[in-house]
Amino acid sequence: TYTVTLRFAELYWTAAGRRVFNVAIEGQPVLTNFDIFATAGANTAVDRTFTVTTADGLLNIAFTTLVDNAQLMAIEVVGNQP
Repeated sequence: TYTVTLRFAELYWTAAGRRVFNVAIEGQPVLTNFDIFATAGANTAVDRTFTVTTADGLLNIAFTTLVDNAQLMAIEVVGNQP
């Protein structure tokens, strides 16, 4: 089991709807139609944290672009003790 924090910031676009994407972790959707600008505005950090369990020891994170390209600034993964 892991705590996964995805860190975003929109550094290019200055309007909502210009970058939209989905995120799935371990095959499960965690963010749908995510628009960084609509969530936080320009040049502002926004974090989303999820608790996930892996069945195979590999942490799979998938980004699906809907408009422009998905963008991520950092990923923080912390292993949780059983």
